[in-house]
Amino acid sequence: MLGAGFTLADLGERVSWRALVASVRHARRESALFRVLYPEGARWGELEHLTAGLVDSVQLLVWLGTEDARKNRNRPAPLARPDDSGATKSSDGNHVGADAIPVTDFQSWWDSQGVTNGD
Repeated sequence: MLGAGFTLADLGERVSWRALVASVRHARRESALFRVLYPEGARWGELEHLTAGLVDSVQLLVWLGTEDARKNRNRPAPLARPDDSGATKSSDGNHVGADAIPVTDFQSWWDSQGVTNGD
């Protein structure tokens, strides 16, 4: 919001509460807010992920030329990434995107969010 020239004093007049929520939820990785909300994720950008992937690949290539590789043992572990659980977490800490959910479960969740047409 500050980057757009708004302050908290503008809430309710020039800036809606919805806009404030959107700016918090979609804070840029470089922002102080993002670093506070996601301290580990803030340190890992695209370059860090690509570098970790490169290191993993080189380790695997080196391993492939060893006796251990021929016997399929001691395979190198990939570098740990932030939240390496394989699932994405939402702002409330729940895992997202693992499997499909029943429509009734989604409808219950949607209704609990208080979203109405015209918001």
